[in-house]
Amino acid sequence: NHLAVTVGSAGAVTYNATGASAGHSFSDLVTAAAGLTVTSGQTLTVTGATITGLTAASVAPGTFPVGTFTFQEVQASGSIVAGGGLLVAGDPGIGTISAITFTDVSNTAGNSSGVGQILLKGTTSRDSTGFIKIWVGTTAYYVPFFATITG
Repeated sequence: NHLAVTVGSAGAVTYNATGASAGHSFSDLVTAAAGLTVTSGQTLTVTGATITGLTAASVAPGTFPVGTFTFQEVQASGSIVAGGGLLVAGDPGIGTISAITFTDVSNTAGNSSGVGQILLKGTTSRDSTGFIKIWVGTTAYYVPFFATITG
């Protein structure tokens, strides 16, 4: 096995490991003050760790390539923007105080002939102004919304 460390004329340090199990393992903190670049076609794997310090600039459009990303849990105090749709593939089984939780649970089976209605906050009848499209599995459904519900 062999480790070669070179420093280029611009000050860039290159580590090259060769051998049967070539790789780099760091037991202490690694700081990339000027950023971290993973060569195209390579994979950066973070296992059992927390990624902190992301800013709006570091997660701006174009930072992540087009594709599907799976996160076990996302906690944000600001907005989460999903340019291609937001997929919810689970149910925590419990709600959270002062929050709205979307889940992957739905029930369209066993509907009877009963008629339901949406009651508004005022006595004036209103027409819905549009629909929000949702997917339940591979079937599209539309939830009506109203410009106002009072009056």
